[in-house]
Amino acid sequence: MKVRVSKEREGVENPC
Repeated sequence: MKVRVSKEREGVENPC
C-alpha cells in the first residue's frame, strides 16, 4: 500500500 505524502514531505512513509 503506497501512501501519498506529497503535502508533508517527499519520501515519507506514513501509515495513515
